[in-house]
Amino acid sequence: MKRTVIACVIVALVAGAASATAASLITSKDIKNGTIKGKDLKPRLLDKINAGGVGAQGTPGLPGPQGAPGSQGASGSQGPMGPGGPQGPGGPQGGQGVPGTPGPDGADAVFGVASLSADLDVDAPAWAARENTCAREDAIPVGEAGIDDNLVLTLPDGDDGLAAAAGVFNGLNDIRLKDVTKIASSERAEGGVDGFNAPWFRIYTADFENAIIFSPSTQPGGAGSSDGWRRHVVTDGTVRYNDDAGFESDITWAELVEEHGDELISQVRIVAGCSGSYSEGSTAFVDDVVLSAVGETARFDFGS
Repeated sequence: MKRTVIACVIVALVAGAASATAASLITSKDIKNGTIKGKDLKPRLLDKINAGGVGAQGTPGLPGPQGAPGSQGASGSQGPMGPGGPQGPGGPQGGQGVPGTPGPDGADAVFGVASLSADLDVDAPAWAARENTCAREDAIPVGEAGIDDNLVLTLPDGDDGLAAAAGVFNGLNDIRLKDVTKIASSERAEGGVDGFNAPWFRIYTADFENAIIFSPSTQPGGAGSSDGWRRHVVTDGTVRYNDDAGFESDITWAELVEEHGDELISQVRIVAGCSGSYSEGSTAFVDDVVLSAVGETARFDFGS
């Protein structure tokens, strides 16, 4: 009987102890992640864990949400200049620009002419004197060309208007007519018939084969009165081509250049006479002759 009681007590104690142990067990729910470290485990348990090796890589998780953009970084320093590229092809030619305003006229070269040469081929800037007759007859007196305060061309009385005198210039020789931009002179006359006694220009071309005549009396409005000085600009007026007698109408200098502009000048003469009674016994005075060609201008002051 006594043994039976003792056995019951032992059973009761064991059962109570088991219940107490079960009630005090700690589960994974009771452990906060990251609180148990290797030093909390027994060495034998660590050895067993380490002996298991690294497990296979698990399946990657889903990508996390994109983070907010970071702030812009500071600008980097400028890099070195790269080598130049090959030259590209030229572009198309541009259109012609608007013409500029003309520049001022350059200063004219002024030459004083104190005397006339007897050599009809004398080089410029010298001038020569030619004294002859239109009829080329020794019996008829010739004119006289000289220098006073001006170029003076004197015709004798009783010559029937056949005497002639001229100043001769070779400075435009071998220049094309179309390269001449200005021929001008001032003149006055005494005696003869007013308006028809003025000296006139004869311009030879093509080795003296052709002659261009500028006559003040055939200009629009006539030569003007001989009471004072008259200014004539040949290149702005009208001329005759191989027509000394004036059988045909004058043409403009522009028309002359259009038809004969490539002809080379052989000689330039300023002539008085050969005008019949219109020039008989007259005296012509010429000064301030201007000759411009190929971009250069020469002005001649006779008597200085």
